[in-house]
Amino acid sequence: MPKTFVHLSVALAAILGTWIPAHPQDSELERRRAEIEMKLEQFENDWEIQKNEQGEYFDEEHYKAERKFLKREVDIDFEELELDKKRHDLNNERQDYYTKQQKQDIENQREEFEREIERRRAEEGEDFDEEANNMERQWMERRIALDERRIEIDEEGNRKREELSRSQRGMDPGEWQRLDQEMERKYEQIDEEFRQLDRDQQDYWTNQQRDDIQNQREEFEQEAERRRAEEGEDFDEEANNMERQWMERQIALDEKRIRIEEEANRKREELGRSQRGMDPKEWERIDQEMGRKHEQIEEEFRRLDRERQDFWTNRQRNEIGKRRAEFEREAEKIRAEEGEDFDEEIYNFERDMMERDIAIAERRIQIEEDFHRKREDLGNSQRGMDPNEWERLDRAQEREFEDLEVESREIEREREDFWAERDHDEDYDHDEDYDHDEDYDHDETYEAPMTDGTSTGGAPNSIQPVLVSVTNQTVVVEIHVIDVEPISGWGVDVNFDPDALEFKGLAPGSFIPGQIALPNASGSLLKAGGAVMGRSDGFSGSGVLGTITFSVVGELPTSLQVSTPTLRGYDGETTVINSQINIDFNDSGDF
Repeated sequence: MPKTFVHLSVALAAILGTWIPAHPQDSELERRRAEIEMKLEQFENDWEIQKNEQGEYFDEEHYKAERKFLKREVDIDFEELELDKKRHDLNNERQDYYTKQQKQDIENQREEFEREIERRRAEEGEDFDEEANNMERQWMERRIALDERRIEIDEEGNRKREELSRSQRGMDPGEWQRLDQEMERKYEQIDEEFRQLDRDQQDYWTNQQRDDIQNQREEFEQEAERRRAEEGEDFDEEANNMERQWMERQIALDEKRIRIEEEANRKREELGRSQRGMDPKEWERIDQEMGRKHEQIEEEFRRLDRERQDFWTNRQRNEIGKRRAEFEREAEKIRAEEGEDFDEEIYNFERDMMERDIAIAERRIQIEEDFHRKREDLGNSQRGMDPNEWERLDRAQEREFEDLEVESREIEREREDFWAERDHDEDYDHDEDYDHDEDYDHDETYEAPMTDGTSTGGAPNSIQPVLVSVTNQTVVVEIHVIDVEPISGWGVDVNFDPDALEFKGLAPGSFIPGQIALPNASGSLLKAGGAVMGRSDGFSGSGVLGTITFSVVGELPTSLQVSTPTLRGYDGETTVINSQINIDFNDSGDF
């Protein structure tokens, strides 16, 4: 019995609906759709042939069953095709997203660089390194240019793979291999340019480090020559030679560290180019090797630091011993000169004050040793990675130093009270060699030490001269510092009338324990100062930097001027408050 067959492809198209690609350019998806439709047409043709051949024996039921199964298979094929299209669109969307992210990251990199530069320029002021900044900007732009080229290579590779998948050439695995090799060569070229950029950066900073080393030597010698000229016979050649030895040892360690870094960079570059670079353990082994070498260097730095610390600690203790000996020698000289008039009360008082000052100085040395050890221990522990631990240690040391300052101020008050009471009860004076801080003398017309109420106030990081006492034999002036940041030395110029005053001595003040007095007098100019010769974290706050003693060799009144202040360790502006001191027997410290 004759039957009319509707073309199966048309029927199924009517059932499934006509699929129109969302992206007509996606020819690979279109090709697959055509294959599905060809499957339908081939099914129809095959069964039509069977029907013509078999005639009345044609199995219609079998035909309908196969057609039903094919319909379901085609449904699945179209579903898979639609899913693949969605995956394709998703991949394109993902690629676009990350490409945009990369480009945005590049722009953010530029903006962050400029913000950081402006912040540093504001903080560092004149110390900001414009040359280094310009080099960093050049390297950033080169790196960005390479990143942008890498993005372009990614986009090109994706485009070429998509085109290949749409063409008949995509059936050839050799075409895909050739494309992969082409992209790999471009990536290798980019990677080599990145490595060259890293080498350029490394070479620049290595050269900078070596230049800094040479500058360090030159600055050391220039500073030594300057101090030698200023201090003359008082220049400490022993300390200078020791500092030169430590500097050379430190430079040798710095150079060794540079060579280690160069070796590490070379090994990492070689590993990155080899097959071994695919093994994370190979990188770990390099890191461990370099870590051991750096630890060795750090231990040598610590050993050098300990030697320097021990040297200056011993020097400070020796200075304490010399102070005692000089005090006793001067006392014996005065005892021999004055005989029965020698004032044992003053001698015992000043000796007690000196011993108490020395006790504070020794405790300060001990505190410095203890906290130096604690810092070393902290640096060797995991806790050293926490900045708060270092801050807590600094605060603890500062508190102990503050306690010492309280005791020092109490000693100064007792000394002032003693001399005020002596002046009230009796008429004592000092001879021309007496300094009430260490030595003493007698004078028949002694007047009480004078202090000025403004000596404890003033602008931070300023210096103020204070007239302490005036007799017909001596003038004593203290140099005070006010609310200063940590310093380890100081200096001022003092201009005076040599016809009226003669410089006799400079005694270190209690504000910088262990300092060495550095006077240099010539004609009407006295360059006065002091410094801790070794390493020091510095001392902050307010106190007495030094005490200057003049002999009265002419007629009073007279005056002196204090100028050109310097504070070692403080880079900001230092001013002198009330720089002129007027000196007269009846002067109350009006300056």
